[in-house]
Amino acid sequence: MPDNVVESVKHLSIGNEHAPDTGTSPTTAPLAAAGRIPQKAQIDKPKKPPKPGSKAAILLKQQQQALKSAPSDTVFIPPIKTFDAETGVLILAFRNSNSLRAALGRPHVDYEGGTLKGPLKGVNFPTEHLAKWAQDPLTAQATEAEKLMIELLDDSETAAIARQQPSTAPDGAVPPTGALPTPPFRPRTTYICAYVHPDRSTLLHEWAHARFYLCGIYRSLCESLYSDLDDTSRRIVEKELSLRNYKANVYVDEWQAYCVESPMEFGKKSMRVMTDPHRILKKAVGLPPGW
Repeated sequence: MPDNVVESVKHLSIGNEHAPDTGTSPTTAPLAAAGRIPQKAQIDKPKKPPKPGSKAAILLKQQQQALKSAPSDTVFIPPIKTFDAETGVLILAFRNSNSLRAALGRPHVDYEGGTLKGPLKGVNFPTEHLAKWAQDPLTAQATEAEKLMIELLDDSETAAIARQQPSTAPDGAVPPTGALPTPPFRPRTTYICAYVHPDRSTLLHEWAHARFYLCGIYRSLCESLYSDLDDTSRRIVEKELSLRNYKANVYVDEWQAYCVESPMEFGKKSMRVMTDPHRILKKAVGLPPGW
């Protein structure tokens, strides 16, 4: 045999010594490559349940109970109410956006105009608006969630009547037996702010709208700060508000509410200009009840 053939055979033998054992013969290798020989499936062993009384078992039980008791976003959940007697503002904290929309979505659209797009984050309007909306013959029949909000008006009217009733007895006098005592002072709800808990940024925004509507001093401060903006900054603000479908007559109100939230609301370029108004307005507007 020629030397070159012998060397080739040696190299072939040496190479086969280090070749991995695939478990297939030369005749079955093509079949395995083609996927016609079934591969052994890896079966995961079922996990054993945690030992009763162990920390893992207790944690698992708590998680299962939480899933069962967690309310669905499609179910209406009444809001938590917080009333600020000093301003007459009623804060409504909803558990989810769907509940907020079900309760106040239609009155909100009627107050703001336009249509509602996307999830509702917060609303604000005077109680007078809700009363007019509820009494409007063009308004479709109120839902159960909306009726719950309209009932807030009954409480407000009762408070107003109680506050207006004069006392018939002298100061410090004890009413005679059987006489009705003078109703205690009950502040009237004048404004409603609603948001989805725990979105405190939106709560602050809606609270700023309430303060702008109710407090003349705060409103004058906002108007002064807005007029002090340079022309370029004011154009940026008004362009942004226009893109958000706000009308020109509410530019000052919307600017102050967004500015209270953050000086970056109208872009990084305006941040330097908005920093001082943000600081002044946030201090002046105060924190909403339940903050």
